[in-house]
Amino acid sequence: MKFKFLCGPDRCCAALAEAQLEKRWQGYLIWLLLLPFALAAFLAIGKAGDAFFAGQTTVAADLCAILVVTFLSSVMACVYTSLSGKDPSKNKSVEVKSDEATDASARPSSLNGAVFFLACSLLAGSFQVLYLISYRWFGNFWWLVPALTSIAFSAAMIMVQSKILKQIFPASPLADESMSRRLYEIADQAGFPLVELLHLDSGINMDDKPLFVATIQDRPRVYFTSTVLDNLNSDEISVAFAHELGHAKMNHVFSKLILKYLLVLGKWFIAAQIVSALCGGVSGAFSLLTLLYAVDAVTGAIIPAIEGMYSRYCEKQADLFALELTGDVESFVTAFERLYDVVPGIKARHALIGIYATHPGLDKRIGYARAWKTASRNWEGV
Repeated sequence: MKFKFLCGPDRCCAALAEAQLEKRWQGYLIWLLLLPFALAAFLAIGKAGDAFFAGQTTVAADLCAILVVTFLSSVMACVYTSLSGKDPSKNKSVEVKSDEATDASARPSSLNGAVFFLACSLLAGSFQVLYLISYRWFGNFWWLVPALTSIAFSAAMIMVQSKILKQIFPASPLADESMSRRLYEIADQAGFPLVELLHLDSGINMDDKPLFVATIQDRPRVYFTSTVLDNLNSDEISVAFAHELGHAKMNHVFSKLILKYLLVLGKWFIAAQIVSALCGGVSGAFSLLTLLYAVDAVTGAIIPAIEGMYSRYCEKQADLFALELTGDVESFVTAFERLYDVVPGIKARHALIGIYATHPGLDKRIGYARAWKTASRNWEGV
């Protein structure tokens, strides 16, 4: 079995990332322009469907509504993934290069697209059934059923991922003993004497996460890719490591989950108010399902912006934590400059359409690092 690590200081990779970022920008703009027309068509189909069945709540009417809305929503999902450049069949955020992987990549893309469409249809169809049942059976609090179901599903997926994390990311302890001792000292200063330092298998390509932390109670597990170890010096690695400890120290993973769940509850509460405001409620299955899809699509454009804003705040807090812990502004700056230069996916992730970006831009990070240095000097002079 032959493995190949794809990330490296390759200018061609950087140019490709720039082109992909520009394409994603254009795709999002096209999607935002198409969305109002698509939603208007959805609502028109809903009214036409209810008119055809004369407002009946028969099994035939419900089944037809579920099938139509499932098909249309799956088409919209495929259009969105195509325009935004998020085709799962071409996702390389975590990639293992081997003979088997090469054979799999040779499969027709049409087959991958068909599988994706089928998966979207099954998931969307399940939710349409859930919406109808909850609306018909649970009265004014029907919206809690899909909201709590979404939260429970998300929590279950996180628990499963945490259990199999070691299998997903095969790793071994850092081989550099002197580097490990230095990082353990930093972790001890941060209040994490039980930290695990792991080198991610070089056969795995992390396009946009060259370094990340998995928090397990008071024992964070920090993964280093070969990109970090090969391209950063010991001072830069120390600062990047301190940044990840900042996330663990401030429980950012937990707070992001709480925010996500609150936004899910808020989305469904708003959906319930909109449905209730339309002449005392919507009775027809077509109108109900198309209206809920419209609400979901609109909130789906707003919620990621809120999450992105909070994520950028968390990143800034982790950056400041790293600066306070190490006091090394220059290594902080050069570390991020190197990572932006050698990791193709990181720039796209940080720059993705302003309000949706999960990380501050490089200029902003360097800017408040310099500001922190100036403030520290002024404080020392008092």
